[in-house]
Amino acid sequence: MDYKAFFDLELQSNSKQKSAEIKRDLENTSKSVDKTKKKTKELGDGIEKTATRTAASTGKIDRRFKSTSTEATKMGKAVGGAGGGFKSLLASISPVQLGIAGVGVAILASIKTFATFEQSVADLSAITGATGEDLKFYADAAREMGAVTTLSASEVADAFRLVASAKPDLLSNAEALKEVTAQAITLAEAAGISVPEAANTMASALNQFGAEADQAARFTNVLAAGSKFGAASIAEMGEALKFSGTLSAKFGLSFEQTNAALQLFSGSAIKGGEAGTKLRGVLLGLETKMDAEFRPSVVGVEQALINLKGANLDATQSTKIFGAENLVAAGILSDNVGKFVDLEKAVTGTNIANEQAAIKTDTLQGAQKRF
Repeated sequence: MDYKAFFDLELQSNSKQKSAEIKRDLENTSKSVDKTKKKTKELGDGIEKTATRTAASTGKIDRRFKSTSTEATKMGKAVGGAGGGFKSLLASISPVQLGIAGVGVAILASIKTFATFEQSVADLSAITGATGEDLKFYADAAREMGAVTTLSASEVADAFRLVASAKPDLLSNAEALKEVTAQAITLAEAAGISVPEAANTMASALNQFGAEADQAARFTNVLAAGSKFGAASIAEMGEALKFSGTLSAKFGLSFEQTNAALQLFSGSAIKGGEAGTKLRGVLLGLETKMDAEFRPSVVGVEQALINLKGANLDATQSTKIFGAENLVAAGILSDNVGKFVDLEKAVTGTNIANEQAAIKTDTLQGAQKRF
């Protein structure tokens, strides 16, 4: 609106007295309006500039956010779907909380370990009848042996129980039970078999040959040496002895000679229970159906086999003595007396069980178990 023109018209109709005053007011009003317009324009320009800067900043933030989001997406894909959830979980847990959780887990693990050991000792007490100082002896021995073998203290306590069950005469002698158990553990580590299996093999062999606890190390080394120089494993020998050990001992064969005969069979793929059954058949034939010069209980097994070889029996005679099922086994023994003697020497007086156990447990896994 043109204010000046408006007031000029008004001036023409008013008296000259007031014209000057009105004109001044008009000029002041016009100046005020001009100032107001200028301020308004400056304010508008400022707002526009601020808005522009804000938009620019917002754009940068948006671009950075999108970039970060893109990188996070790439990382999420790299670590898999579960990674995102795991990162969120970790982000929500403070270092203090993580520390407390770690201590809690360690305490719970310790409690569980103690509870397991306590139960193993209680089971041992139940089977042995040990209490007080005797039970403390076993508990201390279990901790001691657990520290130097791949077994935990609880597993050693269980091994005590297994050996005691297989060889009850050891119940009256804590030191003897400890010795046999230690050898059973060595046998298990050397053979790579379970402690229960080793304990049963060891205790059964000692029982079959009427050997005392102080012979446990000897028996362990014979079994280990046999598996080294023969083709049958310790586990297979344990099975073979079930069927031949008692009769071999009855007819005068030593533990070494029995192992040599069974390992001789293994070279012809006769192992385990089959080998034990065939050795038993051959020994029964020699002892019950032949003269004294062929009996291991009279002349010894080596001489009996030499005499059998010299007898030159035909198939019919051999069948009558040993049965058709044992003809091959009798021939293997009589035709390989030299190998039998070599095997007997090879399994006698060695420390192979301890050597094998040391080699097989000198690994990262063995170290972890001992730890």
